[in-house]
Amino acid sequence: MNWIAMRHTLSLLLLLTAVHAFATPAKARQAKCLFEIDGAHYIGSPCEFTPIDKKGSFRIANTSGSGIEAEVKVTAPHEGIASWTGPHKTPRDWPLGKLRQAAGCWSDRTTYVCAWSLDQDIYLGPRDKKLFVAYGERDGMDDEIESAVGLDTSHAVIHTKPSRRAALYYTIGQTMGESYSQTAAEEAYQERAQSRNRTITADCQAKEWTGLNGLRYRLLGRIETVDRSQFVDSGDVAYAKWAVLDVKNNRLVDDCGACSYAEIHDWFKKLCPSIAPRDW
Repeated sequence: MNWIAMRHTLSLLLLLTAVHAFATPAKARQAKCLFEIDGAHYIGSPCEFTPIDKKGSFRIANTSGSGIEAEVKVTAPHEGIASWTGPHKTPRDWPLGKLRQAAGCWSDRTTYVCAWSLDQDIYLGPRDKKLFVAYGERDGMDDEIESAVGLDTSHAVIHTKPSRRAALYYTIGQTMGESYSQTAAEEAYQERAQSRNRTITADCQAKEWTGLNGLRYRLLGRIETVDRSQFVDSGDVAYAKWAVLDVKNNRLVDDCGACSYAEIHDWFKKLCPSIAPRDW
């Protein structure tokens, strides 16, 4: 075979190889996946992740046999259109609308289609407040419970750790799902990770506890049974049902939007579940 013929044959082989490689579907691999719609939890486990194109489009599929899949087709940098296949592989893809990317997650505040590497530290289970401790009043201002000992005793202790999952909800929720950056969720996580307040404690018998803000509180009883004249501002409380004393500042905590009343109760309830009031 002369050189010209050999070169032509080689070029043809290379072309056929390239066409074959382009036509071959991308191989699926294992990933950590999350798929939720309006609070309904469909995928939260290692799953099958399949890249679709060079733009970053992808599909995640539950490996438990449910047949549930979700897909994001990238339409612009960090923007895409999502759809999903319901349980038992229903014959059509249901549209989910436009989503924006926040690192490994795509969302519009109600839908979350997410995939992370297997070594990523992220909680994948259903969103359950029993597993988290609030450190602020906004959605997603939560730490994950790392350990809990002595609950309902005079030495109740809960240790927490920052949560990438909560940081994701916080980031997307605060920006209305429209203007957050791709790295915003990780930045929110890292910011929370710098906090030194990682522990809440309580003497449940004395009805006293410390929160993630480092302050100590005491439950005095129902608000109408307490003499409020001895406290700062004469114990001026407009909405709280129960009298909770901020010990350091000698101030009763009111149930207002920026008063952290709900978070303070959450700490006491997590530490002393059988003692904390239910009608808080």
